[in-house]
Amino acid sequence: MAITFGQVKTWKAAPLGDAGDGLKADLRKLETSRDELEANGVAKSWTGVAADAARGHRDTLVAQLSSHITGKQQMQKALYAAEPQVEAIERLVQGILDRAKTNEFTVGDDGSVTSTATPPTFKSRYEAEEWGNSRQFVAQELADDITDALAKAAGVDVIL
Repeated sequence: MAITFGQVKTWKAAPLGDAGDGLKADLRKLETSRDELEANGVAKSWTGVAADAARGHRDTLVAQLSSHITGKQQMQKALYAAEPQVEAIERLVQGILDRAKTNEFTVGDDGSVTSTATPPTFKSRYEAEEWGNSRQFVAQELADDITDALAKAAGVDVIL
């Protein structure tokens, strides 16, 4: 499913850093738990087949925890990497919305650009065409910037 401009307008970078920080705290706990399990998961005094089975089960759990930790580390890195990109997208989107408002355009959630300006009365057809061309030029610039913002958003979405 493609990302819409309406969705991108709601993106905020700050929660990404907070989520990365939360993962960092979780990772410390998981790594400590994994290390504790690996070191003390089977009593050293245990011997025999039951001890071997317990060590095998412990090793499986340690491997699963290690895999889970690796996944969380990758997610943490992705969150931190995405944060400045989302900040840039936030600024780009706000710039688009500000420029649209200043130039009497609205931007729909689907990325459509619509003029809200009331055409003035023109003295000649040439003036009317010039006004229309200038409106079309600004609308196209806004549409191009929206396309750029959506492409950047898609790139961040892939990261996450």
